Amino acid sequence: MTDFLLVVWVSALIEVTRFGWMLGLGKRWTPGEKLKLLFAGYNGNRNTGSDLRVQETLRQIRHVLGAENVDFSVMTQNFGLTRGYFEGTRQVHLPDVFPPFLFREVRANHGVIACEGSMFKSKFANALTTMMIGSLGIASAENKLSVGYGGEAGHMDKLIERMCARYVKDSLIIPRSAESQAMLNKLSIPTELGTDTAWTFEPHPPEYARKVLRDAGWDEKTPILALCPILHTSRLSRPALTRTASIAPFIFINPAPLSTRKTPAIFPRLPGPRRHSSSATKFSRFLWLWNVWTRAPAINLPHTSKALPFLSSLRTTTTYSSS
Repeated sequence: MTDFLLVVWVSALIEVTRFGWMLGLGKRWTPGEKLKLLFAGYNGNRNTGSDLRVQETLRQIRHVLGAENVDFSVMTQNFGLTRGYFEGTRQVHLPDVFPPFLFREVRANHGVIACEGSMFKSKFANALTTMMIGSLGIASAENKLSVGYGGEAGHMDKLIERMCARYVKDSLIIPRSAESQAMLNKLSIPTELGTDTAWTFEPHPPEYARKVLRDAGWDEKTPILALCPILHTSRLSRPALTRTASIAPFIFINPAPLSTRKTPAIFPRLPGPRRHSSSATKFSRFLWLWNVWTRAPAINLPHTSKALPFLSSLRTTTTYSSS
């Protein structure tokens, strides 16, 4: 029911915007004016991938258009968790109840760049996809720049799929896979095949990773296995963990999303009693079980923008993903 109300609300705002534009409301970009672009993404939740893609998208477009010619804004759900990110870009708060925000903020800019990986999917959250569609739809309703850059399209519930086909058909989507492109083409949405925007990211040098590991107790000889699980409480068993321990007795784990600590921490420790089974609690129990079953220490690096530079700088590390 909540999804239905959100879809109706956002769709109504798109139609109101379109009607207003037909009556001469709204403001066009004029030559000589800085191009104001709003970057719509899932930021401010300690999701390394989301923050990194937006950072790279900002850098790429600023490089192409020239910093002196643009005025960028980026959405965030928590200013405290994106402090220091997106240099030279104004951050605007994306509230949980976002339709009025979209109606106000999109119309105040000359265009929208949607830059979330899970752009058109029901698997993650229909509300996020509705927000993405709404951002692009309101922009295209005023004949403004409306681009989805480096995203994916997957299974969508019928309601969301119909909304996407109706309001994204005047946007340009640059998906990062041929499968996503094919799915969007079935909905008659214009596409150009691209790639993940994070490919151009430049990591910290290896010395950065070595220092962090040494500070956490690494002897600079023990092999390291880096895991970046998305569903970190599934697909794990004692035999699998034991085999992993035989490969790399020192394991480095980067959960998604979990901790807000800014320094690595050595586990294990059994968490105290909790009244609810949160992701953090489950993951802490997993780390404790890891130590009990395998006798191998584990390092947890917080899911922040610092995690990926750390992993990227481990040039000799093999990285596995549960996705």
